[in-house]
Amino acid sequence: MVSGAGGRAGSGSAAPANNYLISPKRLPRALYCQARPFALPLPELFAYFFLFMCMKSSSLRITSFRLPYMDQKVLVLNGDYTAITLCSVQKAFVLLFLDKAEMVAKSEHGTLRTISQAFPKPSIIRLARYVRVPYKGIALSRHNIFKRDQYECQYCGSSKNLTLDHVMPRSRGGDSGWTNLVAACSRCNHAKGQRTPAEANMPLRTQPKKPTLAGFLKLSAGTLDQNWHAYLG
Repeated sequence: MVSGAGGRAGSGSAAPANNYLISPKRLPRALYCQARPFALPLPELFAYFFLFMCMKSSSLRITSFRLPYMDQKVLVLNGDYTAITLCSVQKAFVLLFLDKAEMVAKSEHGTLRTISQAFPKPSIIRLARYVRVPYKGIALSRHNIFKRDQYECQYCGSSKNLTLDHVMPRSRGGDSGWTNLVAACSRCNHAKGQRTPAEANMPLRTQPKKPTLAGFLKLSAGTLDQNWHAYLG
């Protein structure tokens, strides 16, 4: 006996005739559940096939995908209009096309065009249903420390040869937390040594603190759309 999709020979079970199995890695996070693999209904499969053809076919290519403003981010709101993350313009368009989200605000810069159609470029989208997202705070990492400090040394302002510096040295009881770690160039880090900024006469440009989700989304976006201020403060 020939097995069905994902089944074994002789098991007597087969995948439903109207579903196909697709890896969740190829889909937006809001569209799949924890079970892997999972069944994707044919309408959604057709929608992804249509978008694939639009981007790959010479006759249906979405030419605006090549433009620089496609690198901009789209703000994603939860069902209760709270900001939860950022996504690419392409992923936002897929969510809108599949009715998984609705457009809250469109961008004033550019449109998405095919040979015969034009679509507004989204700036803010809202998920069609409320998604429970456990918030554990911004992850403490080297990359996020640099992003918080805008990739600048907090002593001299240089953006070259950045390292992490403990404001209060670890040898003197300093911890490795948001309020004690700053970006510092290797020259300033070496000059400061095992001293505090006051002892080394090297004042900090800004006092380190733990970023909020709204503030971190602003930093991650690069260029901040004016429509976002109402949701990010």
